[in-house]
Amino acid sequence: MKYKNNFKIQFITDRAGRFSKAYNVFLDRKSAGHDKLQISHAIPSKFLINKEGNVVWQYIGSKKDRPTIEIITEAINKYL
Repeated sequence: MKYKNNFKIQFITDRAGRFSKAYNVFLDRKSAGHDKLQISHAIPSKFLINKEGNVVWQYIGSKKDRPTIEIITEAINKYL
């Protein structure tokens, strides 16, 4: 996504779930809203964090709701 859209910012993926747990978007079988059909997983989410470490924009979706590239691009241009 970064290279395809020529973004000049750093992207971080969260395969270990550390960020999703820290930002409270991680569901396990004990979590309200967990559908009990999946193993532990993160809610589809995007966060923009500025150089000072502050979250300046977030999009927390659902299984079927993810932000479009246009929404992400608009947020990057507006907040970073």
